[in-house]
Amino acid sequence: MILKRIKRKVLTIFCLFFFITPLQASEWLKVVEANSGSYWIKTETVLRAASKLSVQQLTDFKVRQSTGEKSSISFLEINCSNSTLRETRYLTYSENKASGRLLSDDDLIKFDLAKWRKAQKNTADGILVEMMCKHF
Repeated sequence: MILKRIKRKVLTIFCLFFFITPLQASEWLKVVEANSGSYWIKTETVLRAASKLSVQQLTDFKVRQSTGEKSSISFLEINCSNSTLRETRYLTYSENKASGRLLSDDDLIKFDLAKWRKAQKNTADGILVEMMCKHF
């Protein structure tokens, strides 16, 4: 039983490092590739307090958005006890990998726009929340 748990943890850690792709000298780890783009986390920004996590997420869009951005950085809070998350700050950039011109920098808490939402399974949010809550 104990050996089975150890094997499962080793396999999980191996899969986590094998399937998550590094970007820019291991600062960012790729979490998921979706139809809309790719989603990355900055591991150095992960903080955990009981069942809550905070992390920075980079989104690289495949297609330029109607507001002009090709990428964004979200400051996220994740509640592992109920699989919810919210953005507290949102920055948008004119090019991928948070490069080019900074188009916007919005403090969502200040303007009461940081709303919690349920992370649905098999979506980018769901994959992110599941991975973060299991491994951090």
